[in-house]
Amino acid sequence: MKLKKLILLAAAVTVMTAGCGNGAESSGPASDVTSVYVTREGAVTSVTVEEYDTEAFEDDEAGLLASVTEDLEAVTGPLGEGEESGAPASIRECTMKDGVATLLIDFKDIGTYFQYLDAYPDEENGQIKSLDVTTVADGLSKGYLTGAGFVKADGKREAVETSKVTRESKMYVAAVEGAALIRTDGEIVYVSDNVTEITENGVRTPKEGTAYIVFK
Repeated sequence: MKLKKLILLAAAVTVMTAGCGNGAESSGPASDVTSVYVTREGAVTSVTVEEYDTEAFEDDEAGLLASVTEDLEAVTGPLGEGEESGAPASIRECTMKDGVATLLIDFKDIGTYFQYLDAYPDEENGQIKSLDVTTVADGLSKGYLTGAGFVKADGKREAVETSKVTRESKMYVAAVEGAALIRTDGEIVYVSDNVTEITENGVRTPKEGTAYIVFK
């Protein structure tokens, strides 16, 4: 679901709500760039950051929140109040300021996240086709990692023997198919050598093929 589309929807919304969530930074996903944040437990936060024309749109956070809430609840049902609510989804942050709109949505699991993607596909930029988070040990039983080449996630892309990676049984692996900037709740140690970018902001996965991100 593109935030630009939601901004257009918000411009037409007349029902105002009490607020737009907590825009303050907290531990967990950062709101500086569009990305997908995953945890060891398989929870997902979708982070969307979009620029908008301040002359065409007012900073109507309440209107944007109303649009987002309506579309999201149509997929997941009633939203929760924060990630500890146990609800399928909750809005962590929703802001419009100085020509930048920011939306963070917490999903309790990967299945709920893909319900959202299926309902509101990003046809312009593409999106993740599949995502799984598990331990390295369990990942091996699913056929992950074996046969892939790996590099250290320190920016130097130094090659690492696959056998060294697969021995890290207590670490976690995110298996990602589709292009996205991926962030995790643990330090990223190794990535498959098909990732297109490794930066302090996360790891960017390729459009085609499955990429592996191994983290603590």
